[in-house]
Amino acid sequence: ALAGSKDGSVTVFDNDGLAENGAYKRVLKLVKLIDDPITVVTNFEDLVAVGSKDGAVRFYDSQLRIKNWYGTFDSGCVDSISFACIDKNSSESDEKYHGHPCRINVDC
Repeated sequence: ALAGSKDGSVTVFDNDGLAENGAYKRVLKLVKLIDDPITVVTNFEDLVAVGSKDGAVRFYDSQLRIKNWYGTFDSGCVDSISFACIDKNSSESDEKYHGHPCRINVDC
């Protein structure tokens, strides 16, 4: 599990659920990713998508290494990130998504 913070860090938690005493999940590590506050953290396939106050959406691999960065939305703080995917062999892919099987929807 992952959580973003105001200082641009991501906290990585274990996936074992609650501890026996009912405490929250154990923190495994804290990773500083960016300088701006992180407003959204979500998973997409094998990537972690991070939205931030600066309006950018960044994609990281499972080791939290940057893979892709979209910073040209000019819309302010990212409030949500969602994905719309269709079968890449479908003719609808070319019509709706300009040849790409997925579309990123960002709300600011």
